[in-house]
Amino acid sequence: MGVNEHQKSISVNGVGISWNTQTVDLRFFGIPSTLFWNNPSLLHLLQPLEQELGRELFNLLVAHSSSLGTEEDYHAMVTQFSDNFEEGFLLWGKAVSAAGWGLFELPYMDAETTNAEVIVRNPWELSMQKELPDEERWGCPFLQGKIIGIFTHAFGRQCWADQELVYDILEPYVRFRIYAHDDTIYDKLQELRRQNRQIKD
Repeated sequence: MGVNEHQKSISVNGVGISWNTQTVDLRFFGIPSTLFWNNPSLLHLLQPLEQELGRELFNLLVAHSSSLGTEEDYHAMVTQFSDNFEEGFLLWGKAVSAAGWGLFELPYMDAETTNAEVIVRNPWELSMQKELPDEERWGCPFLQGKIIGIFTHAFGRQCWADQELVYDILEPYVRFRIYAHDDTIYDKLQELRRQNRQIKD
């Protein structure tokens, strides 16, 4: 049996997804990948960490980690996807929706005032948490970090993104309100760590 007989490939929203059934290698955008069920797999992986670390520290750690690499995301939006950021952002959003990240909308953006609004419908983070009781839900720190990082590069100055969470059972969504802000995610993370050390002392 030839190598090509083991290789299966499809394209979804312009994104190449390939499997090698012999080496059990899955690639998304050419990057080695793994599929997990939102619930129970990812939920059972992340929920104990959120409970152990506490919501604020967990969310900042996840947001900070997901913001790393957003310079590359932004560069791809304005070179590979489009030469216009707004169009490139939506095309990038369409591409990552093939990985289950959610459906991205950009209802508003004003570079002069450093303000924007992004809606992500059926994001994987809310889909994973929607059956939890309200008090056990922690939001969308992964997407928050991505949005903060991308718009920081797009606006050319440090930004923050507040999130409004709607856990609708049929179509959960998150609305991010983006604006200029002096602190980075890392700044907030370090401040929280300092506060936690002072409490322990």
